[in-house]
Amino acid sequence: MPKLLAKTNLATKITLLIVGAMLLLALTSFLVAGRIVTNNAMNTAEAEQESNMRVAWSVLRGYGGDFRLEGDTIYVGDRALNDWHEPVDQIKNLVGGTATIFAGDTRVATNVMKDDGSRAVGTKLARNAAYDAVLVSGKPYRGQADILGKPFFTAYDPIKNASGETIGVLYVGLPKAEKVAHVRELQRKLGLAMLLVTGLMAAGTFYLTNRLFRPMRSLADTMTVIGEGKTDVEVPARDREDEIGGMAKTLEHFREIAIAKRQADAKQQELMNEQQRVLDEVETALRRIEQGDLSQAIDSRFPAEFDGLKRSYNAAIASLGELVGAVKQRTDGLRTGSQE
Repeated sequence: MPKLLAKTNLATKITLLIVGAMLLLALTSFLVAGRIVTNNAMNTAEAEQESNMRVAWSVLRGYGGDFRLEGDTIYVGDRALNDWHEPVDQIKNLVGGTATIFAGDTRVATNVMKDDGSRAVGTKLARNAAYDAVLVSGKPYRGQADILGKPFFTAYDPIKNASGETIGVLYVGLPKAEKVAHVRELQRKLGLAMLLVTGLMAAGTFYLTNRLFRPMRSLADTMTVIGEGKTDVEVPARDREDEIGGMAKTLEHFREIAIAKRQADAKQQELMNEQQRVLDEVETALRRIEQGDLSQAIDSRFPAEFDGLKRSYNAAIASLGELVGAVKQRTDGLRTGSQE
């Protein structure tokens, strides 16, 4: 992984860093928002049961004001509620969910369904917190409870006779799975929205970082070219006033230094070539002297700093030629005299 990052350009590294931070933020936000949404949904569902219970009592009291229990049959006014599902179905139509009337702890009218699709008439109220609150203590119960093995948001109220004795229970509830399904759907949409926003921000970040670092890549390429000794290039971004502009100006200064060095090296090489040519000319001339040829002076053009050497050599060879000529003339005279 470190080797891979080392080969990745700076814009990509920054993009990955920002995208990673955004994903972490999105994940944290998703988890926190999901928790808040779930808690709100649970609280709302529990609060709804209070409202639904008031509707249920309104429907039930529409059939009569007093409740009584005769044997296993519970009555509202003169109407027996056992196996009469009109009130509970009307409650369901008004508020949704489920509703049940208990005679004691036995369901006598309900729209809670068993697994085979039939109404759960004749089944018992589970001995749980709701049972203890309503049938034992005669108090209402609000909360979550399992009904026939399935979790519900529930509200239980005691049904009391004229003497204040608890003779039954009125229940309304909402399957927890329905609320959870809404929450899951909301979380799914929230997650998709966060992923979409993160993706758009990642694309925007990648685009902007590439635009931001494009001059730096151009500077890096130019620096490589200059490092290879090629100075006939134009340094980009010199007109910028930010850090990139400062780097460009510094690189331009290095380019000018490289040009000056190349020119100095060329001039030095030219001087060395001239010096070598002068040495070669002098060496050739000295070899002619060694061979006894004093007739040729150096007539090539020498650099100014070697012009004195040329004049001195030519003057010396001229004087030497005159001297040799005079010696020869005297030698010839002596030879003639000797012969005579």
